[in-house]
Amino acid sequence: MFGAVDQIKGAHYTFTLDEIPDGQYALPADNSVDPKQPFLYNQTLYSTQLFSNGPHTFTLQNGVPGVDSFILLDYMIYTT
Repeated sequence: MFGAVDQIKGAHYTFTLDEIPDGQYALPADNSVDPKQPFLYNQTLYSTQLFSNGPHTFTLQNGVPGVDSFILLDYMIYTT
């Protein structure tokens, strides 16, 4: 899963696969970043090779209690 993240606001995402925690992405807020170019593009937010054949449930939680987070998803790639 790829997306853009806001360096000024920061980002915190938690991922679960089939209701099992499967990683997180965290980028601390940085107020020293140029406000005219706050985004980092084409960032790998989530990647796994644990998929087996069959149905799956994927969950992305944006943010954690007390921490603001903003997400811009670009695309996902699924290969077999």
